[in-house]
Amino acid sequence: RILPPPHQPWRIVNAIRQTLHERSTTERARILSQQLLALNNSLAESQAALLAQNKELEAVNKRLRQLSELKETLTGMLVHDLKAPLSAMMGALQFVTMDPRNTLSEGSLKIINGGLAAGKQMQRLTITLLDEQKLENNQLVFDIEPTDLQNTLNTSLEMLGPLFSMHKVSVAVNLPPDAPPLRADPIILQRIIENLLDNAVKYSPTDGTISISATVQGDMVEICIADQGEGIPPEHRELIFERFAQLDNPNIEKIRGGVGLGLTFCKLAVETMGGRIWVDSLDDVGAAFHFTLPIATESCPSNEDDA
Repeated sequence: RILPPPHQPWRIVNAIRQTLHERSTTERARILSQQLLALNNSLAESQAALLAQNKELEAVNKRLRQLSELKETLTGMLVHDLKAPLSAMMGALQFVTMDPRNTLSEGSLKIINGGLAAGKQMQRLTITLLDEQKLENNQLVFDIEPTDLQNTLNTSLEMLGPLFSMHKVSVAVNLPPDAPPLRADPIILQRIIENLLDNAVKYSPTDGTISISATVQGDMVEICIADQGEGIPPEHRELIFERFAQLDNPNIEKIRGGVGLGLTFCKLAVETMGGRIWVDSLDDVGAAFHFTLPIATESCPSNEDDA
């Protein structure tokens, strides 16, 4: 089409500008369309990759659930299979020491008592293993009642007496005479104390002393069990409460924390009863495990409130 007469210059300029603008707009639209197509293709690829990752994660999670169920089954079978021979072994050792017809030398009696202490330690481990699983699955019932700390501690010290003797470790107790009763399950509290004492014995030097103290902190009582072992570096103080945790420290002959069962049980049990647990340590000085529990009120909640 020829520009209409009259051929005014401004009309020619406007027509050229309009043509250039249309071409520019068309080109921009084409470029944007290509970019949008590329983005859509990239998004489709990302979605496909995400779907593939989700499928992989689902498969991994399914496998983890299967392994967890298998682990629980195997743990139950292991504990069940250990109970009978442990009981038989300890019964036989106790019979030997109690039978008046047996004349045992001091060395033989020491060996037998060491075997009994090790057997009791293994029994505590198997019970801890089962109860830890119950705690993780919210299946362990707590019988919460006003609990006397001194009486519970005395029971634990009596139970662990042979272990202290075998390792040549002494215990120093410093409890306030007017310590209030705790809002706790006495059996679970005893287990917590025994696990912490057992851990302290393992890492105490020969002729070392384990210190047990308690202080009232508001509406809580803080109990501390301290040893004179190698201590725990700050970066490991949370790790030791994890299940099957081990601390890699070449300067410590024994790896503090072992497989982490006892300390994990302590953490779960203390927190379930409304307290908290932590550890302080200075390198080459020892470790002090602290845990708090509420002071008992006139009436404690029923099991259903604390299970």
